Amino acid sequence: MYDAESGAQTFSDLEWPRYGIKDPCIAIDEDNNRIYAVGGWKNEGQAVSRIQGFQFTDDTLTSGAHMDSIDGWVLDTQRYGSTCFYWKYNDKEYIVAINGMTDKSMEYQDKENWMNDIVVLPIPTDKA
Repeated sequence: MYDAESGAQTFSDLEWPRYGIKDPCIAIDEDNNRIYAVGGWKNEGQAVSRIQGFQFTDDTLTSGAHMDSIDGWVLDTQRYGSTCFYWKYNDKEYIVAINGMTDKSMEYQDKENWMNDIVVLPIPTDKA
C-alpha cells in the first residue's frame, strides 16, 4: 500500500493475497480497516473463486493480519478481471462483483467472453 499524497510505501505483505493468486479485485471496508481480495488468477491464467481478507490493526494501515476466518468463502464462480467493492446497506455487509471472465487469456479477446453480470455476495457474519 502507498500513501496517496507522498507516494511512500506504508505497508507490504508479500504473502497476500495468498495461495499464488494474482490480480484479484480489491474491495475496501474503510470503516473497519479491512480489505478483501476477490477472485483473480493463478497457474496459467485460470480464474479462481476464492475471497481473501486482511484486517489492519491500526489506523495508519501499517500492520495487520490475514483474516483466516474467511478461508473457504468463495465467489459464485471463478472470476478474473472483475470490478468489485464493499457495500454496507441496512447494517448488512456485502461484496459486489461486477463482470469478470473465467480465464486471463480471454482478457483481450471478444467481449462475449465476459460474464456481463453483477453478483452481490453477503459477507457471512462469521467471516466479517
